[in-house]
Amino acid sequence: LAKEISAVFSNVLSVELGVQQRCSDMQLIDEASILLSLQEDGRGGIICNVQLDENKKPLLALIKTNNYNEAIHIVLVGCGQSDIDSRYESETKDHKRISGLAKSWKRLKCKYIHDIPNLPELMDLD
Repeated sequence: LAKEISAVFSNVLSVELGVQQRCSDMQLIDEASILLSLQEDGRGGIICNVQLDENKKPLLALIKTNNYNEAIHIVLVGCGQSDIDSRYESETKDHKRISGLAKSWKRLKCKYIHDIPNLPELMDLD
């Protein structure tokens, strides 16, 4: 569900920021997609909606070796400590693993990292 919420938010954010390119699979992001995104109308760049357990190595390589950090926006959903605490029992392996993954994603040097709270009440607005 978090992936779908982040995809919706990525679409809204792309309109607000004038960023045309969006990526939801970190294995597909490469230098060509970044360069293409920078040539498009608007402010350029790419919005990545990710899940915590995704492999971020392709993205890290682009940030570190090619200085594309100013072209990358990341959308995370439900990755705040309170969200993690509400989903996982404190001090368990899963809690520590997810907390560590969230911190590692948030430490990336990108233009923006948007952390959207997990809002299950939005799903029950009927």
